[in-house]
Amino acid sequence: MKLVSHLAIAAALSLGIAAAPATAKEKNAAQAAAPKLSVSAAFAKPAQAAEAAIAAKDYATADTQISAAEAVAKNDDEHYYVAKMRLTIAANRQDNPAIAQQLEVLIANPKTPPADVVTYTYLRGSIAVDMKQDAQAIPFLLKARQLGSTSSDLPILLARAYGGTGKINEAIAEIDKAIAAETAAGRKAPDSWYGYAVSNLYASGNRAAAGQWLARELHEYPTAANWKTTILLYRDSADKAGTKLTRAQKVDLYRLMSTTKVLSGQGDYFDYAETAFLLGIPWETISVIDQGRASGVIPAGSASFTQLYNNSRASISNGSPLPVYEKEAAAAANGAKAAQTADAYLASGNNAKAVELYGMALTKGGVNADEVNLRLGTALVHLGRRDEAKAAFAKVSGPLLADIAHFWALWLDTPQLSS
Repeated sequence: MKLVSHLAIAAALSLGIAAAPATAKEKNAAQAAAPKLSVSAAFAKPAQAAEAAIAAKDYATADTQISAAEAVAKNDDEHYYVAKMRLTIAANRQDNPAIAQQLEVLIANPKTPPADVVTYTYLRGSIAVDMKQDAQAIPFLLKARQLGSTSSDLPILLARAYGGTGKINEAIAEIDKAIAAETAAGRKAPDSWYGYAVSNLYASGNRAAAGQWLARELHEYPTAANWKTTILLYRDSADKAGTKLTRAQKVDLYRLMSTTKVLSGQGDYFDYAETAFLLGIPWETISVIDQGRASGVIPAGSASFTQLYNNSRASISNGSPLPVYEKEAAAAANGAKAAQTADAYLASGNNAKAVELYGMALTKGGVNADEVNLRLGTALVHLGRRDEAKAAFAKVSGPLLADIAHFWALWLDTPQLSS
C-alpha cells in the first residue's frame, strides 16, 4: 500500500506563509480553500524560513526553523502551521510514526478545515494498517466513514484491520461493501478480494460461507488456478478445523480432484491410491496409479507405488467377480449390499452399472442416502449426464459430503472449468 507517496503530495501544498499564488485566479481559489489564519511576525519569520528549506528539501534546516517557530507559537493557527510543516517533512521522509503523530495533531486542531479532518482521519487509519496497528486503525477508519469519507480503499483497509484483530465476519462484510462499490462504479473488483474472503472463511471453519464466496469468485474469475486453490484450501481446512475426513469421504474428494485435474504431485496420488486400497476398492487404486504414471507424475520405477499396485491386483484376483455381488445385492432385504457393489463398479470405471446399483440401493433403503447420492452424481458426471448428476448432488445434505456435492455442482455450472 503506497499511502506515503500520496500523503507527501497532499501535505506538500503551500502553507500560505512564504509565497503568494502566481495569478489572481489562483489567489482567489487559494483564499477560498485555505483556513482563515493569522500568525505573529515572530512566528512568521522562522515559519517562512522553514517553508523555504522544505521546498529545497533541506529537512535538517527545516526542522531547526520549525522548532524555532513552535517555540513562539501561541495560538491554534500557529500550531496548525507547525503540524502541517512537520507533516510535510514526515511524508517526504516516509516516516510513518511521525506522519501518524502529526495527523493526530491536525485532526484535533480546531483550525483544520472540516474536509481535511475527513482526509486526515482516513489517512491516520490507513497508516495504522500499514504499521500493522490494526486495533488502532479501526476507530479512525470508522470515524472517517462517519465523517463522509468516500475513499474507495476504506472498506478494504477496514477489512484488513478487522481481519488482523480476528474479526473475520466484520472483515468479510467490508469486502462485500468494497465489491458492491466497485460494481456500482462500473469496475470489476480484484480477484484477490474474493480470495481473501474464501481463505479466511475456510481458516475460521465457516465452510458454508466460504463455498458461497467461492461461487462468487468463480463467477467473476473462472480460472483453473482459482479452482485448484479453493479445493486444496477446503481439503486442508477439513483437518485444521478438527473435523477429519473419513477414508470414504477422502476418496469422494479425491474423485472430484481427479476429475477436475486438481491432484497435485506424488503425495496426492499415493494418498488417494492407498486410501482407496484400505477402503476395499482396489480397482480405484490401480486406476489412480495408471493415471499418475500416464501423466508422468508417478515414476515408472517407484517401489512404493509398484507394491501398492501389485497388492491391489492380488486383492482383485482373490475376490469374487462383481456380477456375483450384484446378484447378492438384488436378493438382499435392504440396499446396503447394492451400495457396496455400486462403489466397486464406480471404482472399476463401470459407471453405468454403478448408476444402476446406486438406484437399487436408494429404492431398497437402509443406506446413507447422502453417500449414495454423492456417488451416484459422480458416476453420472462420468457418463456425461450432467443434469441428472446435478439433481443427485442437490439431494446431498450431510456434513462434509454436502460441501463436496456443492463443489461438483459448481464445477458443472462453470463452463470454463468443466468443458
